[in-house]
Amino acid sequence: MGARGKETTAVTMRLPRDLVNQFDEFARNMGADRKTLVQMFMKKCVDNQKLPFDTSVSGDGAASGEGTASRDDLRKAIRSILAEDEAAGKLPGSLSRAFFEEDDE
Repeated sequence: MGARGKETTAVTMRLPRDLVNQFDEFARNMGADRKTLVQMFMKKCVDNQKLPFDTSVSGDGAASGEGTASRDDLRKAIRSILAEDEAAGKLPGSLSRAFFEEDDE
């Protein structure tokens, strides 16, 4: 049990070191730390059942309306980013483009 009587779990992720360093600097500038900001992000997602930022994508297939994108639009955007990073040799080993490939849903 955690300090406040709530059960907790450890979460471990492998992320690019430069991204973590930049995020830590951002957190310090916000007067917080990484753990606090990640917890805030997760709580906001769960509470609102959506990402707490604009998820619209540009180009063909872009979602219309209130700044939201369909699951397919988001997958396309993620695949595009991953392909660019892979081509530039910047794709972290823990990420797999295959996860975002078309599925039979």
